[in-house]
Amino acid sequence: MFGTILGIGIGALATFYADPQVGERRRAQLIRASRRTRGALDATARDLANRRSEVMDTVRGSLEHEAVKDLRLIKRLRAAIGPRRPRRNPLKWAPRTQALAAAGLAATGLCVARYARR
Repeated sequence: MFGTILGIGIGALATFYADPQVGERRRAQLIRASRRTRGALDATARDLANRRSEVMDTVRGSLEHEAVKDLRLIKRLRAAIGPRRPRRNPLKWAPRTQALAAAGLAATGLCVARYARR
């Protein structure tokens, strides 16, 4: 039964595309569609390969980072912050403001430390 249905389908398809009046246009449409599909599949495969490569590089980079020596990190931090100047008038900030400033300084230090690892 399956063979009969398959044979009928193949015959109908052959008749559809071998039609002398409109078959040439149908074949051209089929060829155009197959080329577009092939192009889209190639582009998708390249895109996926590039994304896989980027992910692997990111994972590899995060696993293979070099440990920065403490002294080198301190030197990089001092160079990034700039020269230290003594204060003539110490700031009189509220405790909440001091805590926010300390948190901001700590976040800046973490960003600079991360930058120094690169």
